[in-house]
Amino acid sequence: MYSADIGRNDPCPCGSGRKFKKCCVDSAREVVVGGDGDLDVARVVDEAIATSDWSAVHELFDGSFELFEPTRPLEHVRFRYDLVGPRFETADVGKVCTPGWLRWCEREIIYALDRFELGPEERDGLRMTLHLTRRFTARSPLVEELARLQSAEIAARARRMANAISQLGLSEVDFAVGGERTPEWLMRHKPAVLPFADWFSIRLASDEIADDIWRSATCARVCDVCLAMAETAPSADREHWLRLASMSLEADLSEMGKFLATFKPRIASEEERILLAVSNGTYAGDRKLADPERLVAATMARGDFAGAALIRAALQRLDAQNR
Repeated sequence: MYSADIGRNDPCPCGSGRKFKKCCVDSAREVVVGGDGDLDVARVVDEAIATSDWSAVHELFDGSFELFEPTRPLEHVRFRYDLVGPRFETADVGKVCTPGWLRWCEREIIYALDRFELGPEERDGLRMTLHLTRRFTARSPLVEELARLQSAEIAARARRMANAISQLGLSEVDFAVGGERTPEWLMRHKPAVLPFADWFSIRLASDEIADDIWRSATCARVCDVCLAMAETAPSADREHWLRLASMSLEADLSEMGKFLATFKPRIASEEERILLAVSNGTYAGDRKLADPERLVAATMARGDFAGAALIRAALQRLDAQNR
């Protein structure tokens, strides 16, 4: 079942708007425990403990971990960006893995099991991953492997930034002390930097939640957008794009997210254009087309699973507030 903090009468974490007991409670129990013919993952772990042979467990886990890599259904399951550096050490696991993070991670794994078409090996592997996470919490291999994956992503992003700065003919020291013209450039251009999902989520969130959204996912997505723009923008603007990319990753600049949300978002789909028009009060079309659930489906369909997860979470908070 879903985490213990989800009551039967609470809104279902899937975002349907119905109560948990009338929506996903049965399917959630089935995807975790498994049905007839499904692998008994608890028994596999018990045998590994008894025999000290963990090969079967590792094989299942390794196969499922591919679902957490970029562009895969669980790509968004990461830690707060300011808690994981480019040189992650195993000793830091306890710092990044909180009880709240574990509960959220469980829900996202269950969502993937319940909503995505997965092969038998992927399902068994993901159920094994969920069992290990519940049984060993911060000592689960998922926690350490995710932290290492995220650390490698951070290091790659830093290298990309350093290379871009070097191509401008600047040293990192010069880049760090410059930038007095970037705020003026930012206000003049008001660039569409936030992906729509992030813009939508931050606009609907309280200040505290918006801060967590920014530090957990959005800052890295914004950085990647800015780095891509720096590679193609006119030469006069490239340094400003790089500075904005750098600023987005500063842990003490989470106000940046709420500031950027005052600009227009980046638009990638018709569903996003419709909801933007609704938010601006300029939409006069069929209201059925403005259903945010259509946006979730369209965002997942184009492979942006992280964006879809942000929108789902925003809709769940909105539903809770309206009850």
